[in-house]
Amino acid sequence: MGRTKALQDSTGYDYGKLIAATYEQLVSTAKSRLFGLKAHLSERYDNMGAEDLLKRALDDNTGQIALKYVVKAGLSDQMVD
Repeated sequence: MGRTKALQDSTGYDYGKLIAATYEQLVSTAKSRLFGLKAHLSERYDNMGAEDLLKRALDDNTGQIALKYVVKAGLSDQMVD
């Protein structure tokens, strides 16, 4: 994807790699991932109607479980991913 350089300490031990990329390369990669995700989601949910999607989203307890954990842990004032 671009130029690569190994990062080394004073003893010559490789501890990382630096990869240089242009803005155009980053945008191109992001677009291809976004369109791939769009295609995947379309395949998965195109056959479902809006009401079915809404029901599935509201019936799913996953978000509620995570929220209960945050409140129980006393982390309700912190950002949650």
